[in-house]
Amino acid sequence: MMWLTAVSVASIVSIAAVSPRVPVARDVDRLPPPSCSVTVRPNPAFYAPPPYPQSAPGSSSFWYGSDALWTMLDQDGVWRALPRNPNGFRQKIFWWSPGFDGRIEGRPKLSVVGRRLDGPESFIAGPATNARPDDFGGWTILTGVDVPTPGCWELTGTYRGRSLSFVVWIAET
Repeated sequence: MMWLTAVSVASIVSIAAVSPRVPVARDVDRLPPPSCSVTVRPNPAFYAPPPYPQSAPGSSSFWYGSDALWTMLDQDGVWRALPRNPNGFRQKIFWWSPGFDGRIEGRPKLSVVGRRLDGPESFIAGPATNARPDDFGGWTILTGVDVPTPGCWELTGTYRGRSLSFVVWIAET
């Protein structure tokens, strides 16, 4: 009996040692596949013009865009743990444009369109508003988007005739 128990334990240990590690589905869903070329920090990096901070707020963010229109993106291009509502996964996006003043333009005419690159879905975001967090360098345009499904998405914001597009991976969880 003692010998049988030792053999059983040895067999289990041997099997565990040689079995390949199977990734947990949640880990896979949180990483973009090679086919989704998420937007990463450009080289050379874009720096917001004065009076805005040279670096984007937060240790895992970077500025992306041009002197006319820019946004703040996550380093790895993945939007995780987004709240879900009946319309999809909710995310706030901040946009900057020189001269924007929320006191003058309470409802900025910024349009945001999303197009899924690995599926047929698309969306148009609702009206924009504004915000002025202390560490953002002044007024910013704020949009809330409801991305219908997880996957690879290209989002395009257009304001005052200038457009900016970027690609993100929306994680399931």
